[in-house]
Amino acid sequence: VIELDAESITIRRGSHHRSLQLTDIKNVSLDGTRLTLHTKASMEDAIMINPRRANDPSFRSLISALSQRLDASRGYGRTR
Repeated sequence: VIELDAESITIRRGSHHRSLQLTDIKNVSLDGTRLTLHTKASMEDAIMINPRRANDPSFRSLISALSQRLDASRGYGRTR
């Protein structure tokens, strides 16, 4: 389960969960069905594996929403 809001992303797998502030994410990479959230400093990267095919519409929607939230958290796209 993935929860995404304006300031953070939380990844839950069974009883384990990991939350990251969007400001702690340096960049994001996608390799097939593996989405990696590369973190800043000494934090461990977060990895999400899509259990479906690489072009799954739900996974693509997640990537798009994450991209928009990361851009917004960095101030990209704002006009004055």
